[in-house]
Amino acid sequence: MLLDMGHVGSLLVHGRMREAMELMPAGVRRAQQTGDPGFIVTVNGGAAVAMWIAGSLREGFELADRGLAAAGGDERAGAGLVFRSPVAYCHWARGVCAGWMGRLAEADRDYERAIELAREHGDPEVEALALTERARLFSELGDYRR
Repeated sequence: MLLDMGHVGSLLVHGRMREAMELMPAGVRRAQQTGDPGFIVTVNGGAAVAMWIAGSLREGFELADRGLAAAGGDERAGAGLVFRSPVAYCHWARGVCAGWMGRLAEADRDYERAIELAREHGDPEVEALALTERARLFSELGDYRR
């Protein structure tokens, strides 16, 4: 399952969006069918990013939201499957989608939570993603204090 979703990511990076979007729903379904919160939060976070890249922001937001719901408040859900903190990654992904939809307060809360969790759990990649995207969003708005 994670290998399949890794393949989806590879397709996205290489500009093969249509193929990636055809494969992704099956991976999300399989993760859901396992009932494993770690798989669900990990796969949904990656799928949310794919939806953002594809311009399907609402769907991306909902996937990340469902991933966070599956984690059920367990900050360590899925830790080590792909990221040290898939929950932080899901917050970042949901924040990206919220920000691009103009839901700035939600985006800011998710970026803050992603940064906090990434620092707590030693995930510099997700911390950098959240810091960078948060800075981009607010600099475009002319809010340089954040």
